[in-house]
Amino acid sequence: MYPLHYSDLRIALSVLYSLPSSCPQNLTSQQAHDFLLSIQSRNVRRQLQSIQQSQIDMVKKGNYQKDDLNENSFITWGSSWLASVMVLLSSDSHPAERLFSAQTLMHRVRRVKLVEAIDLEIETPPGGFNTEVILSTYYKWISLSSHDTLRDIIADYFQSNRAQDEEKVKGELSLLTVAYIAYHNAATIPVDEHTQPLLTTLGATMSAISMRLRYTPQSIADNMPASPTPIVHMILQALEKISTRCTLQNQATSAFSLCACALLGAIPDTLLASPGGARGKFSIDPRCLVAAHKELRNPDTGVHVVWQATTIHTSPNLSLLWTFERWAKYLPLPWESFVQKTLDYLVTNGGMLQHPYALSYLIAIFEGASWKVDQIITFSLGLDNQNVEGGKKKQSSKSKKRQKDIVKKSTTDFVVEEAKAERIHRGD
Repeated sequence: MYPLHYSDLRIALSVLYSLPSSCPQNLTSQQAHDFLLSIQSRNVRRQLQSIQQSQIDMVKKGNYQKDDLNENSFITWGSSWLASVMVLLSSDSHPAERLFSAQTLMHRVRRVKLVEAIDLEIETPPGGFNTEVILSTYYKWISLSSHDTLRDIIADYFQSNRAQDEEKVKGELSLLTVAYIAYHNAATIPVDEHTQPLLTTLGATMSAISMRLRYTPQSIADNMPASPTPIVHMILQALEKISTRCTLQNQATSAFSLCACALLGAIPDTLLASPGGARGKFSIDPRCLVAAHKELRNPDTGVHVVWQATTIHTSPNLSLLWTFERWAKYLPLPWESFVQKTLDYLVTNGGMLQHPYALSYLIAIFEGASWKVDQIITFSLGLDNQNVEGGKKKQSSKSKKRQKDIVKKSTTDFVVEEAKAERIHRGD
């Protein structure tokens, strides 16, 4: 049994990318393009809110019977999320199809709240959320798939969780699902030029989900994270849970190394970089991004965890260099506890220091040393830093003025002293 939009999604992708398909292709390229845009951007929950509000307005005007307004009804709209997940799990899907589906997941969690981004085959009107319905719907769909490991993992979650927070339920289920997709693709599909972009995109999806679970506007106001688990740990725990179960079922254990490097390497670029290219704007309270930035700058919840996961639990490989370079590009790295260790690690493992990835890592460290105090302050506030993106993006005068006002308003003596200390750390 496939999600409602699965077949249409495969047909549209085959038309747009000129892929072979066993299904009749009655779409034009423009129709396929429009459908795929709709799959990425559709928001069933908001459509339901709009319909319900229209009905309420009609009741107030006397043109609608109040008894006809059923707030507990379930409506089958089809799911963009589950259709994309099924493409990623299909053994016969083309790399272009998998990458588009991964990008769809990433776009959705960047643009809207998790309760809206992670849509199911059925949706309830606002106020009709039921944890049992969410869990049973997800489990029923997974149980009908051919992936026994994922089914068992979701079943374990189903048995041990009865949370009443829809955001938490959907977010945690999706973290496990996306981690399994990454591990499954790394373990069963030959590594080629398509592997890194796919895993990185899935890592960006997990980063966005983890941040939305960790920080919410209410948690920022309460000065206490919504989840006690830091972002990096959240991603690692999901991956380790998948890896342990798959290892017991004799799947390739080397997939953990590849996944860990790709998923952890995607965190800084997802949460700290300026939006652009294939990555849309991150629609979230800016205070959540600032909180995430502070957490990732803390070595105990950032680079130290990455170092342990990518060196102790994995074998030496070039993916490590890419991961180190991603973190060095956006964050100040502790010299003795990280930079010196990574350089020694690279030198003692097959001359990896001579690889272009290693040179990129060193360049990122030296470029970080050139940052000025005002650039560090701007970046720490979650605002654009032209140095980080190579100066390619041109800011409008209004944007510059708005950014200047935000920096001025947020800059305190403590912030300045922190930035000066970081400047010395980066430069020395």
